[in-house]
Order: sequence, then structure tokens, then C-alpha cells
Amino acid sequence: MELINLSIVLLVRSNVERLSSAVAECLALAATQPDGVEIIIVDDGGDHQVARMADQLAATHSSVAVIHFRRRMGYRYALNHAWSVAGGHYLLALNLSGPASASDIPRLLGAADGHAVILGYRTPTQRGLRELISALTVWRKAPDLRDPSLGLALFRADQRHLLTLHGTEQRTHADIYAAAHLRGERVAQVAVRSQSRQRSTAASDGIVGLGLLIAAGGLWILRRLRRSS
Repeated sequence: MELINLSIVLLVRSNVERLSSAVAECLALAATQPDGVEIIIVDDGGDHQVARMADQLAATHSSVAVIHFRRRMGYRYALNHAWSVAGGHYLLALNLSGPASASDIPRLLGAADGHAVILGYRTPTQRGLRELISALTVWRKAPDLRDPSLGLALFRADQRHLLTLHGTEQRTHADIYAAAHLRGERVAQVAVRSQSRQRSTAASDGIVGLGLLIAAGGLWILRRLRRSS
């Protein structure tokens, strides 16, 4: 039986093109690794196109396997299930719904030696509304976290017990990082290429703008109340 050093878990719900390109990058990476690499695609209730593409990739490449969920189970459950069947000494988790890219995987692998958990972070660090909310929820446990919602992490296989099924999807990797840190495990963060906020949408920018407008309005009302009192 072939020994597997690395299990790459790709969670996908949509975007067939991104799944195909991510698998291609992972296969190219696997060709450069002296030890075994397996790629586990997790179809978390995706559409028919995603399911067909995942099955086609698994049928074409022996190192690719697929887990299908008929309905969306959520990132934590999907990652936990994939982790339970992964055979690698390390597990690389990449959420294809997020801004991280498979091209950044080698940067995390380069820092693997001696670490239990490694998280990627974008440079310059992104500070959108989602990132700020994620950071605020975990800062007491791990105040050094730079980019808790990136969706790219490397775990030593024996850290699976730190993955809980409760909490937000964006905090999944950050919670494992914080738990490992509190237990005295060696953890690290590695800079990856910024995605230049290409996944930021007008809707998300509008939400941030609305929040700032509401805050400004609240300050104006507070000042008026103070003047009238």
C-alpha cells in the first residue's frame, strides 16, 4: 500500500471552471512531490455540473477521489468527513468558495516541518466586513491571526480532534489554529499572494457602505440629542 504524505481537500459547491483549474494545479504539484499525494473533492450539495466534473476528474486521475453530499452540509461537516477518510500525514484544506488559490499551496508546504497548524494570509491583509467579523470572534484565543477567513490551511493529520462542528464556516480554520495554540502546539502563518480583492462584489461593498452610513447617522442623532438636552 502506497504511503501518502499529503491529502488535499477541495470543497466546492459551484464554479466548475475553478474546480477544474484547482485540480490541475494540485496534480502538477503532486508530480513534484517525492511522497504520495491524494486529492479529495468534496461536493457539498453542488449542482449537476459540479458533480459531473468531479466524477470525471476522479475517473481520469487515480489520485483523485470524490465525496458527494446530496444537500449542503456546511464546511465544518464536510471537512471533518473528508479528514476522517484522508490517508495523508498532513491535510491541506482549500475552500474553493473563498479567495484562496491552489497555486499558494507550496508556500504552506514549505513551512510544514515541525508545525501542527499553518494558516495562509493575504498580503496586504484584507480588512473587509467579513474579515473583521471573523477576527473579532477569535481574537481572544489567537490575537495574532492575520486573515482568519481566507480558507487555506495545512493541518497535521492528528489535529482532527480540534475540529468542532459548531461555529461559522469562515472561522473553521481559525478555530482549529486557536485550539492548537492553546494546547501548546506549534502553529504558524504564511503569506500568500493577494487576490487583489477580485472576489469582492458590489453587493459586499454596498453592505460595508451601508454599515458606515448607519454608523454615521447614529453619531449625528447622538450629537443632536446631546445638544437638545
